[in-house]
Amino acid sequence: MKKFRVACIGMILAAALALNVTPVLAANTTDKPYRYTSVGGLNWHDTTHYEKTNTSKVYVKPDTSPSKRTNVQTYCYVSGKATNKTASGTVTLRNGHAYGITNTVYEKGDRSNGHVEMWLKMRATSGTGLVSGNWSPDWTGKGDVAIV
Repeated sequence: MKKFRVACIGMILAAALALNVTPVLAANTTDKPYRYTSVGGLNWHDTTHYEKTNTSKVYVKPDTSPSKRTNVQTYCYVSGKATNKTASGTVTLRNGHAYGITNTVYEKGDRSNGHVEMWLKMRATSGTGLVSGNWSPDWTGKGDVAIV
């Protein structure tokens, strides 16, 4: 019986390889913290670049901003050029609230690195000071968030 199971597993793996089946990537939903000091309303700051694995909204929860609001844009490379793919251009997020940002990063982003790389651009709406919070390229679709 054990030899039969091993043979079945081997045949399934061989069939998957023959069909060139690509494994499904898990959504990149782990919170990534951001923290920038001396951020003002005139300068955009980029977060670290991460892989976007699906067409979900981008999750962002700002904690701190000198004006209690942060302007945010979702970015990726399109034909090698950094491009804003936020559906409404720029969204303004309030501290302490969670958001799902509508975007076309996954749909429009370059896959020249083998995957779509994305990041956020952000700035305080006014004043200068600490801007911090958490974000993830892929949103789970669960939880109490405002869709923007």
